Amino acid sequence: KYLEMGFRGGGGLGSTSRTKRMRTSFKHHQLRTMKSYFAINHNPDAKDLKQLSQKTGLPKRVLQG
Repeated sequence: KYLEMGFRGGGGLGSTSRTKRMRTSFKHHQLRTMKSYFAINHNPDAKDLKQLSQKTGLPKRVLQG
């Protein structure tokens, strides 16, 4: 499974500077951990995201995505 790829950049007309976000592929154990967690808590706070980050080895930014 993959996290959707998005673009980040300036918002003006003719703005050509865009930064491509890296696509993350999840390992089976990471997916299992995330699915079981998010089934219980759909809206984790910063503390919960930190714990989930430590369990999965993924950065908080990826988990928020």
